[in-house]
Amino acid sequence: MTAVTEKGLTVSQLLKLAQQRTGFTIQELCNHCKIAEITAECWMSGKYMPSKRYHKAICECTRTHLTRFTRVYEQDLKARKLATINKSLEEVKGVQEKPESKEVDTQWAVELAFEVSRLDKEVYEMFISVLENINKEKGITR
Repeated sequence: MTAVTEKGLTVSQLLKLAQQRTGFTIQELCNHCKIAEITAECWMSGKYMPSKRYHKAICECTRTHLTRFTRVYEQDLKARKLATINKSLEEVKGVQEKPESKEVDTQWAVELAFEVSRLDKEVYEMFISVLENINKEKGITR
């Protein structure tokens, strides 16, 4: 078996590699982590990522070093956040122009603020920085 570098490796890929290496079953993972089978399947497929409270149990079951799992988890989480930012930016870019009337302008701002509020502080700051750069390029001032 060839070594796989961690750069670009997702949590689901790491779980699949560990499953190939150790032969654990989804049911064993479920029993060890005390989770439903659908949850483990979502982790394995990459649809969802396990919360931090399950990391130790996952590592015990998969015989994966906790430090390695955490490193891959953090990289995967960062990539997912960046994908969310890019999606949000595409939605913002999709808005032709900032609305002219104050009533519509307020609604637009509220919708944008709501969308941004779903992101954590670090992602929010990155989002604002990119948005300011886009506004500068378009000559829009606050």
